[in-house]
Amino acid sequence: MRDLRWGATVGLFTGTVLSLWVCVVSLLTGRTEFPRLGMSLGTVVAVYYSGALIVGLIIGLLRPATQTAFGAMAVGVIAALPAGALMDIWSYTGPLTGWIETRWWFPVIVSLTVGAPTGYLIWRQNR
Repeated sequence: MRDLRWGATVGLFTGTVLSLWVCVVSLLTGRTEFPRLGMSLGTVVAVYYSGALIVGLIIGLLRPATQTAFGAMAVGVIAALPAGALMDIWSYTGPLTGWIETRWWFPVIVSLTVGAPTGYLIWRQNR
């Protein structure tokens, strides 16, 4: 339970950082709608928080496996899959209507190229 709480905290912190970033961009550009995404600022913030929380919970659930470099990389790959899927849906298919059209390979590439190295770097930093 402690690891899940830790993962949720990491996820909520990440959601906050991403949301602050998009709010700053919104303030600087004067836009509260993102037509390419088909979402309002509030929806983007909600998706950031929910996505980051899901990834954080996955990391927390699998945290015991991060004792080795390989385990940390595997957790990074698994946790990055939903993030890659959300990125693909936003950038390629549009707002949450594109679940069926999502390209299966995009989340895999994101999880391998971002998740594995991130898992390794965090593991190495904590040693």
